[in-house]
Amino acid sequence: MDKVIINVVGDSIVRGFGVEGKSFIDIESGHLQFNNFGINGDTSRGVLNRIESFLNCDLLILFYGLNDFLNGLPVAEVVSNTEKILEMAESNVLICVPHAVDTENLWFLFNPEGINRKLESLGMEYKAIDGDFKILNYYETLKDGELFDGVHPNEKTHLDMQRILLDFLEVNYGFYK
Repeated sequence: MDKVIINVVGDSIVRGFGVEGKSFIDIESGHLQFNNFGINGDTSRGVLNRIESFLNCDLLILFYGLNDFLNGLPVAEVVSNTEKILEMAESNVLICVPHAVDTENLWFLFNPEGINRKLESLGMEYKAIDGDFKILNYYETLKDGELFDGVHPNEKTHLDMQRILLDFLEVNYGFYK
């Protein structure tokens, strides 16, 4: 039996910044092949610009938004870029809403509360898109994630994210590790 090909495209969280080789999508499986196409600092526009190379798969997972919001972009732009990607996709698509950022330790760098409000809004806006895709909302499911720098998950949190993802894939797609 052929493996299910899962292409995961996104930002430094996908790439595994700070936990190299231990990203939540670095999964060894006899049935699933996860391909990591994360780039540190990537945005929804960056993913849109390079997505055509990753459309040939059984499941396309999209994970971005934090860098868009850190750069001051509005939720509407992330949603618009996502809609364009959905129009091109021929496989199943899973859109991930990123986890919240740390509001206590990042207040001096940017507006973390504003970032989190945008993430919450992003989840609601994704639900309003008409299309054949699923949403995994880490903003809602990963409330107590540990972030080593206020943005990037540590190894334990990546493992929690992996468990959430694998459970979601099993329930929603019938994909077993």
